Amino acid sequence: MAKNDQDSARSEQLMRRLADELIEMPEAERLEGEDAAAALAFGKILFVAAKAESGRRRMERAKLRVTAFVPQSPKAQKVTADDAREYLRVAAQNPEWTMAARELNDISDADVLQLYEQARLLESDQEE
Repeated sequence: MAKNDQDSARSEQLMRRLADELIEMPEAERLEGEDAAAALAFGKILFVAAKAESGRRRMERAKLRVTAFVPQSPKAQKVTADDAREYLRVAAQNPEWTMAARELNDISDADVLQLYEQARLLESDQEE
């Protein structure tokens, strides 16, 4: 067992023992003259702060995972809307793909470019 694993196991065992000891200890002894209401209020403040920090860390990890798995857009070169329309016309003929019946000339340039990007992403996924 690696040293870190041993340290982790010892720390966990220590934390369990301390928790068990606190659970078994009478409440008056745990507080040792402290005001119960003040201790409860302080505990709630710590809990809220810990919960906020935990949420922040979870969000940070989620953002890292998302950026790690978002494929790089295959638009290294600039594509015009007309080129994208032509690509989509050809792609629509591919029997492996299903595209909604659309008149490409009636779709805005922005939508055509978005469809083009999606098609290129699908194409790059198929190659992998």
